[in-house]
Amino acid sequence: LEIGRATLAEIDYAFIGTLDADITFTPDYYARMLAEFDAEPEVGIVGGNVHEPDKHGIFQPLRGNPESLGGAIQFFRRECFERVVPFHPLRLGGEDAIAEFSARMFGWRTKALSDVPVRHHRVTGTAGKSVYRTCFEGGIAEYYMEYAYLYHLARSVYLMKFEPRVVGGMLSIIGYIWAAITREPRPVPAEIVRFNRRDQMRRLRERIFPGRTKGLGKNAPAESTSKE
Repeated sequence: LEIGRATLAEIDYAFIGTLDADITFTPDYYARMLAEFDAEPEVGIVGGNVHEPDKHGIFQPLRGNPESLGGAIQFFRRECFERVVPFHPLRLGGEDAIAEFSARMFGWRTKALSDVPVRHHRVTGTAGKSVYRTCFEGGIAEYYMEYAYLYHLARSVYLMKFEPRVVGGMLSIIGYIWAAITREPRPVPAEIVRFNRRDQMRRLRERIFPGRTKGLGKNAPAESTSKE
C-alpha cells in the first residue's frame, strides 16, 4: 500500500481502494460506492457488507460495527486516503483498523453499506492457520492496537456466541493477556489510541445504556484534527 501511495503521488485520481483476490461482488458494486461518495461528502471510507462462509459453507453477514469495514474492501476518497497515517505493516495485521481510526479522528465518516453484499470466500485471518489460532492472535492484535480493556473484554464475551462457540472469545482474552505478559510492542501513535479508546467506550456505553448517551457526540474529531 505504501508503494502504491508513492507511485500515485503525481497521478490525478479521486478515489482509491484495496481489494483482496478472494472477494466477489455484483457488477454494479463500485458504482454503488461512487454514488455513496457523491451523496455524502463527509464519508471518507466506504465498502459493502462482508459475508463469510460458516462451517456449513453458507455465507453469513459478519457481525460488528456498521462504521467498520474490512481491509479487503476499503474504498477511500483521495483526501481521506492521503490524510490517514502511513500503512506501516503490523505483525499480525490491523492496518485496516488503524486507517479507519485515523479517518474518523480527522473528521471523516466510515461506512459499511448493509444493502450491498460482498462475499469473502474464507474466514478473515485464517490463511494458513486454524480459526483457533486466528482468535488467539486477534487478542494479541487488540493488545498492540491498545483497545480499551473493558471494550476488549466485552467484545470477547460477545464473540463467544459465534463459532468456535465460547472458545473463540476465551482465546481472544488469553491472547490479549499473553501479549501483555510478553510485552508485545505497541506501535500505534498515542493520539489514535486515545481517540479510538474514547470511541470504543462511547459505543460500549450506548450498548449497555441505550438512549442515555445522547448529546455526548459521535466520532467528534479533536480540535487539532480537522479534515483541512
